[in-house]
Amino acid sequence: MTYLDYLKNNNSLIIKDNFLYFNIVTKFSSSNGVAPLSSVNSVEQHNLLITKSLLMTIFWVVSAVIVALIFNSLVSDLFIKSIGFFILGLMAIYLIYDQFTNQIPHVLKLSIYGNFITFELKEQMPVEIFNQLKTEVLNSHIPLRKYWID
Repeated sequence: MTYLDYLKNNNSLIIKDNFLYFNIVTKFSSSNGVAPLSSVNSVEQHNLLITKSLLMTIFWVVSAVIVALIFNSLVSDLFIKSIGFFILGLMAIYLIYDQFTNQIPHVLKLSIYGNFITFELKEQMPVEIFNQLKTEVLNSHIPLRKYWID
């Protein structure tokens, strides 16, 4: 079964023939893989705080101050200076506000051999779909096979 309707971006999670096929696409990377269903330890759905880099926020605020100082030295009209400072001040305030108000997206986490695979969801999965996913993943077993060599 596939759960594409709930995953964000071009992410995919497909369960077929006792295997879990996944593809995760982010801004900076892409990863995909296959894992046997018997290797999945847990399936969780919850909200996750996204931590943002305080260093990058400080960098952008300092950059806005530097641009304001350069703008101050280049422009002589007081009205244009005040508009420029107002816009740059709003930019700095937004950066600080954005730093301290983290988005809380819905995520689906699968634990495979102690490693977590995290899928960002468009919305929280309904309880019956999530329970179906848990049942499908956690209650499957790959039969032991004996290979004979002639």
